[in-house]
Amino acid sequence: MRFFIPGTHPALSLAELAAVLGMDNDYSHGSQHVFLIGTKRSGEELQARLGGMVKIGRIVGELPRYNAQGAIEMMIGLAKESAEKSEGKITFGISVYELGNKSMAAQIARDRQRIGLELKKRLKEGSRSVRFVDSKENDLSAVIVTENGLIESGGEYCLIAAMDRVYLGVTEAVQDYKEWSRRDYGRPASDPTSGMLPPKLARIMVNLSSFSTAPNPALKRRGGSLSLLDPFCGSGTVLMEAGLLGFDRLIGNDIEAKAVAHTKKNMAWLGLEAEIVQGDASDLAARINGPVNAVVSEPFLGPPRKKKPSVNEVGLLLGKLVPLYTRAFTSAYKLLLPGGRCVVALPVFEAVDQRMFVPIKLILKEIGYTTVHPLPESAPISFKERTPNGGLLYRRPDQFVAREIVILEKPNT
Repeated sequence: MRFFIPGTHPALSLAELAAVLGMDNDYSHGSQHVFLIGTKRSGEELQARLGGMVKIGRIVGELPRYNAQGAIEMMIGLAKESAEKSEGKITFGISVYELGNKSMAAQIARDRQRIGLELKKRLKEGSRSVRFVDSKENDLSAVIVTENGLIESGGEYCLIAAMDRVYLGVTEAVQDYKEWSRRDYGRPASDPTSGMLPPKLARIMVNLSSFSTAPNPALKRRGGSLSLLDPFCGSGTVLMEAGLLGFDRLIGNDIEAKAVAHTKKNMAWLGLEAEIVQGDASDLAARINGPVNAVVSEPFLGPPRKKKPSVNEVGLLLGKLVPLYTRAFTSAYKLLLPGGRCVVALPVFEAVDQRMFVPIKLILKEIGYTTVHPLPESAPISFKERTPNGGLLYRRPDQFVAREIVILEKPNT
């Protein structure tokens, strides 16, 4: 069994994980802080694939009842074994996660430093120096784990407080924050004024297209090619992430010449090839040779905002966006293979008096799409809430325009 530590949007992280591992797994052992899932796939491979997970590791033991000494005894042998694989100073750390038992998690957190210092004392019985890495938070961030080389040295040990036991996990991999930052802020071309889709969210959306695990033949390779279309490619974030995941044919479209140039520059920067065309998203078939396996996109969300809009302002904007989206997704539908998915980020406006969504659910149904439930049936009840269009909410603090991630599918018949 492995443990998965989600990012800032646990429901999206779980949806992505289920798309990659398959919906039939048991996802019932989870909270907003950690998931326990049985899989033989390695933590390193999954961490490299996923955009929504901060940390992945394997469960190596459990205590039927929590006590600090029992936790120490579970960890000491593992720490010594890990230390034998490295040289120099032994560096280790401890994180605490809650899986349904908040009071137990709080108790472990209070004991964490005492447990760490006792482990340090026991490890110093050898000839090597030992360092216990602590934090003000209950858990160590990916940055702390990476910068202190915990995985390569003494290890990071995760104590997970479930209702009837405490699990012990050993971290196998953490999110490569430097590489994610490089693709977000280090890319050669970007345009913040037109909106910036975060690479992690783009990766989640591409994974939600389920191209590698879905049973539909349309989502498997045909003729040696696996294709993805982004009708509103912007600076190429979706195409970059799809290319890194192994899509053979990447197709981008944007009405702005600047966006087309930016996408080409960014794709070349990563050493990826793509077909980038300029034009209106409502007439894709005139410029693009289909069909395609998947459509993944964040369309135009409206002008940038520095304050909350009024309900009337949002109403006027929706009057322009809904027809644009209708034309674009109708055109994309014609290019999409039967069984293929369209994953889209729609705007959610944090108006002065209320949160406002794009009223497009019935329109998408009329076009022919069916809405795919983003989460597996076995997901915890706390993850069951969906947006009005049947998706999941992505919102950063103090954001005036959030995103609604919706998964659509073109039926096989």
